[in-house]
Formats: sequence, C-alpha cells, structure tokens
Amino acid sequence: MTRNWPWLLALICAVITMVTALNAFQAVRAEPEHELSIRVVGEHDWNISQETVDALLSEPIRSWRPLEMTFTDRWLTGDELLRGQVPENSIIVSAQLQRLRTEEPVAERFTGAGFDRNLSSAEKYTDIRFDISQGFLDNLGLGHGPAAVVAAAEQAAALLGGGPVTNPVYWLAGIGLGAMTTAAFLGVGMRRRGVRIKREQRLKAAGRKLARVVLDLEALEVTYRTVRETDRPAGFTRSWEKLERLSLDAARREQRLLPDEAEYAQELSAFEREVRELTELADGLLGAGSVHAQLAGTGSTFDRLSQPINAATLELLNRLQAAPGRMVSQQQLDAIRAGLDRLISVANSADDSRQAIDQWSAAEAELAETVRKFNAWLRRYPHDRSPISPIQEAAALRTLRQSLGLAESTALTQLGRANARVRSILGDLPTDTPQTSAHGRRGWQNRAKKRGDEPPARRRWLQAGVALGILLVAMIVSGVLVAPYSQRPQAEENSGSAALELVIDGTHEKVVEADIRRFMDMEFPQPERITIAVRDAAAYLQYDSEEPDRLIPRNIPDILWRLKDEFGDKVDELTGELREGETIIPAMIFADGTLAIPGMASWQVSGGDYGWGMNWEHGSIRGSDYGDITLANMIDDYAEALVRNDARRPDFSVSGLFWTLSFTLWLTVLNALVLLRFALSATQRLGQLGRGGRRLRTVQLELQKLAIGLDESRLNAVAVLGAGPPGTAAEAGQRLHERALAMAWRESEELSAIELSARFGADFERRVAHLEGLVRTLQRHEVDVQVRADEFIAATRGAGG
Repeated sequence: MTRNWPWLLALICAVITMVTALNAFQAVRAEPEHELSIRVVGEHDWNISQETVDALLSEPIRSWRPLEMTFTDRWLTGDELLRGQVPENSIIVSAQLQRLRTEEPVAERFTGAGFDRNLSSAEKYTDIRFDISQGFLDNLGLGHGPAAVVAAAEQAAALLGGGPVTNPVYWLAGIGLGAMTTAAFLGVGMRRRGVRIKREQRLKAAGRKLARVVLDLEALEVTYRTVRETDRPAGFTRSWEKLERLSLDAARREQRLLPDEAEYAQELSAFEREVRELTELADGLLGAGSVHAQLAGTGSTFDRLSQPINAATLELLNRLQAAPGRMVSQQQLDAIRAGLDRLISVANSADDSRQAIDQWSAAEAELAETVRKFNAWLRRYPHDRSPISPIQEAAALRTLRQSLGLAESTALTQLGRANARVRSILGDLPTDTPQTSAHGRRGWQNRAKKRGDEPPARRRWLQAGVALGILLVAMIVSGVLVAPYSQRPQAEENSGSAALELVIDGTHEKVVEADIRRFMDMEFPQPERITIAVRDAAAYLQYDSEEPDRLIPRNIPDILWRLKDEFGDKVDELTGELREGETIIPAMIFADGTLAIPGMASWQVSGGDYGWGMNWEHGSIRGSDYGDITLANMIDDYAEALVRNDARRPDFSVSGLFWTLSFTLWLTVLNALVLLRFALSATQRLGQLGRGGRRLRTVQLELQKLAIGLDESRLNAVAVLGAGPPGTAAEAGQRLHERALAMAWRESEELSAIELSARFGADFERRVAHLEGLVRTLQRHEVDVQVRADEFIAATRGAGG
C-alpha cells in the first residue's frame, strides 16, 4: 500500500476529474426547464395589470424550478414577509411604497416581498427578499410600470432558481486542477518506480558480486594459509581479517535490506560500498597470496602493478618526441626507458616472493627518482603553474600493494607531474582529450560534489523554496485573471459621447447642451436619445407634510409618468413604457434659480446585482447652483449604469476560483518543468547514444589498425630489440601490450553486443571512455616501439651494419 500510494491517488484524481468533466459538460449545456409565472392581483397605478404585464413578456421567464410570483396591491403580513409563510414555490410582492401607519393591531401592514422559506437558506432569506423588492422599486423609480413587475420576477427567478454553475472558466479551472494533480501523482509514481527498479538492479548486481566473493572465500583461505606466518606482511594479514569481517557483515546487511524501509537507500549504498571493498580486497589478496606463497601467477600480479606505470611512462616518452632543441637529451630518454625496462624485467623474471617484492620496490623507486630529476629539469621552462593533480591509482591496485607490503606508488606521482608539465609546455598530442587547468578541474569537481552530495534535507528545502516561489507567482497571475469577476463593470471614459443625442425641452440659462457635454466623461455603450424636460419645480413636486424637506414617496413615479404623458410619441400605447432608446430627465427649476433632478424615466429595465443607486423612495431632493454639471453627472451615472446593467455576480465562489486556478497554474508549471527535465534528459541521452556509438566505431577502427600492425610490432620488439640482455624487458613489454590489446578487443566486442536500450545508461558511456583510454595507451606503446626500432637501425647503420 505504501509503495503504490501515488498510483492510487492518481487514480482517485483521474476519477474525480472525469466526474467533474461530465458535470461541467452537463452544466454548461443545461438550460432552465421550468418557468416563473406572474399573477397580478388587485388594482394598481402606473398602468400595471395582468394584461400589460403579459403584453410585455415576449417570452416566458425561465427558471430552474417551477415558481409563481403574486403582485398584490395589499400590504404583507409579518409571517409572509419575515418568515416566508406563503404557498410552496411562491413569491409575493406588495405594490405599497410605505408601511401602513396605524395604531390598530393590523396583520397586513408591511411593504416589500416574501417567498417560500424552503427556496433558500435562512442566512440568505433576508437579502434575497430585499433584492426582489428592490428590483420592483428601482424600476418604478425609472418610470416603469409593468416592466418593474417583470424586473422583480426576473430577479426572483435568478436568485431562487437554484441552477448549476454555468461559467465555463470555473469548470475549466476545476478540470485543469484535477488533470494536473493526476499528472503530478503519475510523475511521482513513475519516478518512485524508476528509483525502485534501479535500486533492485543495484541490489542484484551487488548481490552477485558478494556471491562471487563468498564462493571464492575457500580458495582465498587456502591461498592465505599457504603463506607462512613469517612471510605474511602486516598489510596482508589485515586485509585477510578485514575480508572475513566484511563478508560476514555484508551478508547480514543483505538479509536486512527491505525495500519498504525508510532507510533503504542509505542501507543499499552502504551495502554497495561494502561489496565494492570486498571485491577489491579479494582481488588484492588473491594476487598478493600468489606472490607470498610462490604460486603460479606471480608474474601476472606484478603485471597488474606495472600496467599503470607502463602506460604513464609511454605517454611521457611519446610527448617528449616533439621536444624541440635541447629541451630533453637522449641520455634522459634512455634513463627513463631503462628504468621502465628494469621494472618490467622484475615483473617478468622474479621467482622468490620476498626477493620479487624487494626487487620491484627498488626498481620502482629507481624509476621514480629518475623521473623526479627529470621533473626538476623541466622547471626551468615556462609552463602552467597551476597545482598538478597526481595520477590516481585504482582502489584494487592500492589494496594489492598494501597486501604485498608496498607503500603508495611514488613513480606514478612523479610520472603524473612530468606528463602534466610536458603537456603544458609542448601542447596536446593528437590522441589527447581536451583538458582544463587543475584549479578549474578541482573547482568543477567541488561544484559537482556539492550538487551530487548535497544533504537530502537541504535539497528538499531548496526544492520547497522553488515550489513556493512558483506558487506565489501563480497566485499573482491567478489574482489578475480572477479580478474581473470580483469587480463590477466600468464604463469607458470619453468626453462628450458621440452616441448620445441630447434634446432640451424648455429653456433655462443653466441648461445648455454645449455646457452639459463639456462636463460629460463617459461613453455610452449604445446610441441613446435623452430628453431633458426643463420644468417648474412648484408645478410638479409635492412635499411630505410630516417631513417638509422630503417629497411624498410616490411623487417621483407620478412625475415620471406625467412627463411620459407629455411625450406621448415616445411611449408604447399598450404598456405605457418608453420606446427603445428614449430617456427623459426632469430638470426642476426652483424659484431661486437652483436646479434639482428628482429622477429619470428610461426605456432600460434595471437588472442584475449592481443596481443604479437611485434610492428615490426616500424622497430626498436638493437644488444645485450648477445645473450643467448636475445634469452631466446624472448622464454619466446613467452611462455607467447601462454598462453594468443585467450584470450579475458570479454564481460561484470567487475565492474558490482563485485558489483552484492558483493550484492549477502551480501544478501546470511544476509538471512542465518535470516534462522539460525529462525531455532534456532524453535529448541528452540520445546525444550520448549517438556520440557513444560514433566513439565506439572510431575506437574499433583504431583497434583494427593496431591488430593489422601487430606482426610489425612483434618484429620490432623481439627481433630488433631482443638481441642481447635488454630483450627480456622488451619481450615483457610486448607481452603486456598484446594482453592489453586482447582485453581491448574483448571489451569492444562486448560493447558492440550491448542492446540499444542498455546504451542509454552512464555505464555504457563510462566503458567507452575506458576503452578509448586503453587504445591511447596501446598507440603510445606502438609509437615507442617504433621509435626504439628506428634508433636501433640508425645505430646499426652508423656502425657499418
């Protein structure tokens, strides 16, 4: 279960995403199947009747549930208004503008609207009933009659319909979040599966190596016991004791390894290190034991020790062939060759173990001293002063040296310095690979080490920081995208809108079209004709006797309907509503010359969630000395109201959309980075595959040339150089060369047989690089043998031969 949790979560997320997509498809395509019917009860002013309301409805009001709205001329009871005690699926709206003022206990005394309490939650009941009532009052203040009743019905259908979320952005964000989450869990699952497979392969490979060592333990013990105690160096004994201890520890650790444990990765790495050390110890003990016990194979043991020294010396001699002038003398070259010959002769002819080790140590020290003196000679020439990295001896050879009782190879150290100095002075050979300075190389290695060996906790914190940064950016982008859903629509600014036609009925010095347009700022969304009716305030306004500063509430609708009667050509005869594109603004002039606007009559029906902000029912009115500015502001407010008219707030949680979109964008970027990393890795591996194949073919061509020239090499090494005492060393060197050539051929054939899928790994690249190094060493041997043969022939001819 713990191993498969990413796949399980991915499956769950995929199912949720599919269900969300199906719901989205149904919701976006869904349309209301029911209707809201309007029933007009009683006698009403402002041309409101069942006939005019039906005439105004060109098509039914669609709703997600069957609803009925009753528009009545009576007041409402407290149960109807406050507690929603009305027939099922019913709404009731009162045409009364003020509460009934009476001292008597009368039930029906409230204005407003009420509806079936089951149609909404208790928390939203008050807000919804207020919005329905306000839908009627807002439009009544705009000079509407039957249209105000229809507006209240449309508001009720929108607020009480209970339909699904139809905004596609909301659903797309949810589907995107589900899809990205599914992809993220799939990525985690695939990564964990890849890591698990690699660990299993590593465990099997380490197990096979351990099994080989365990199977060889008996033979190793025979080899160890064969050596007399007096002939066993301290390093040889320590290596055997360490081998016994490590083999037992490694076997126990292998039994404890469980893939589901939290520390499995650390345990596996420790197991691999132990097995690697065991293999090196076993190989070293086997070789050292053959020397100490004077068994067959002593020569091959010293051959292993001589191979890196032989390769480094041949490289140095090849480089010195290009030395100009008196940079290097023939005596120095002969001294280096003689030192190498003596070392190889020891490996080839030693029989007694102690004597062989002593002779080898002495020959190696002599070669190291010769090269050290040559290094001191080279310091006089200009060269790179960067610190020189010594040649690193293989761990198996270090173990072998310790088991033989030999110290660390000083010859390799001196040869590494000499090769580096000569290369910095003379430049690269054709077979060299591009190099960097030791400082730059160490800097790169240190940076790679810091990246590769970075503590897991620190790496996790770094990844968490990057992920958090991406999340913050995603939240900012999401906020920008979601912001329009939380803001009401705004009109565009455009001084003196060309879409507006102004008609002034009446005259007054403060009502001038040019002045009004000069102070206008907003652009109308469609062509409009506004008629400004300049009238005497005393002839139209009626003040409340109890509040002299306020108008009688119904006075404003009466004024608007009176003006509509005065402009009969602008009004529909049946419904009494203004014709399309017509608007009337009353400009009431007081005796002191001030101007007031009690409201406006518009053909547009106010709808949506934002309203027009008229609040005419309070009856407040105030005169202004700046009539042109007052009228311009009124017209600008009207332009803004038209832009946001019928606009509704989202039928979903804006904050929910914000977080959904934020996490969708976040996971999208993370998945894109993972995909990009995979694509770059795949591209790199494909490039490595192509380069590795080309390099392998090049190496095979070089091996063919070496194989073709093998007979000539034998002739030069044995027939020419084999005359006299030095022939033993030459023949030993030739034997090393032919053995290395055979090893290179076998490695080349194995690499050629590797299937294509296995060539993507780093192991194939490493083996090709190792084969290239081996071929370069073989080529250096060929060059050195040819040079020595030429020198011998030249010397012979010079002697009269």
